[in-house]
Amino acid sequence: MRVPLDPVHTVGIEHVVRSLRTSDHRTALEHYRTAQAVQEELAAIRQGRATAARSEAAIAAGDLNRLSHREIEALVVDWFAARPDLQPVAPIDPDDIATEIDWKGVADETAASRSAFCRTTGFPH
Repeated sequence: MRVPLDPVHTVGIEHVVRSLRTSDHRTALEHYRTAQAVQEELAAIRQGRATAARSEAAIAAGDLNRLSHREIEALVVDWFAARPDLQPVAPIDPDDIATEIDWKGVADETAASRSAFCRTTGFPH
């Protein structure tokens, strides 16, 4: 089976060759399912590359409204993953660990931050 051109660079191969090497029907079906799984993975790679291109175009145009919430979330996760110094670090001293968390305060702060973000960016909430 030929690998489509766009994921060749990611996958690193141009052809996937699978011989069934069996005359047993049950074994042939298992091998066929394996080939289907490979095709599904290639489709996922293609979809991921298309999504990345869409995200880059929306960012370049300055129009985040063209992106889904999931795409924006993926961008934020990738951004933080590339900056380990910005990721929270657990305190080493046990006395620094909060024993009680004010969940209402956390929820109120999150809601206020989200409202402010949506107001300033025009992003729907």
